Amino acid sequence: PVIFSKPPTTVIGPGDAIEHNSEITQQLDWEVELAVIMGTRAKDVPEEEALNYVFGYSLLIDMSARDCRRAGQWIYSKGQDTYAPFGPC
Repeated sequence: PVIFSKPPTTVIGPGDAIEHNSEITQQLDWEVELAVIMGTRAKDVPEEEALNYVFGYSLLIDMSARDCRRAGQWIYSKGQDTYAPFGPC
């Protein structure tokens, strides 16, 4: 299976600089994602109660090194430091 992860080190503020290492990738790309912020831990929650656990929503820029993703697993492509600008609210 393809593994996809955004470690905590990927998250930066809305005005922070994205690090682009041209030795790693020549095809830096982005997508806009809807981020769901969980307000409390949840497990095995019935569908009708799911929204009770949501604190709010925000936008997240999902950066990807497209040439790295094509080489196999996506962790390296999407999990590099600064690859998830988030916010401001």
